[in-house]
Amino acid sequence: MSSQSAELRRAFDAAFALPARAPDETLEDVIAIRVGAEDYVVRGRELSGIAENRKLSPVPSSAPDLLGLVSVRGLLVPVFGLPSLLGYAADSEPLRWLLLVGTDEPLALAFHALTGFSRLPKSAFSPAEGPGKARETVSFEGQVRVVIGVPALVASIRERLGPGTVEEGSVK
Repeated sequence: MSSQSAELRRAFDAAFALPARAPDETLEDVIAIRVGAEDYVVRGRELSGIAENRKLSPVPSSAPDLLGLVSVRGLLVPVFGLPSLLGYAADSEPLRWLLLVGTDEPLALAFHALTGFSRLPKSAFSPAEGPGKARETVSFEGQVRVVIGVPALVASIRERLGPGTVEEGSVK
């Protein structure tokens, strides 16, 4: 056996002597989505689900981002348009998908297309560089994408609408 082969074998065997790492400590589930013409990702752990093609019932509201209500698991859930929350102009393309957020006071974020799912190492995430709203990016399928911080987005919705405005099953 050559010295190179012996070294590779030692390295291979040594890898089994290392302590096992829990998958949730090293990998992050991400869902790839398209909003307008841009590709983004969201962390799976920040969502309570994803839904497609729900019947949306419009409601009168002074909140321009509120599209209406949908029924999810027997609850009426307010739906907010992710494109307008991210600063995109209105377009005619339907918002076919919903990111479901929260269980106590659920709400949904509507977007154009679901484009993928992956488990990425936490090391793939980087702080965003330069000015703008993006706080973090990740390399996904050879493309650098902005990570949408769902908790911060939901907090801004609740702050803008005021306390008690978005409650489970209703919009006041």
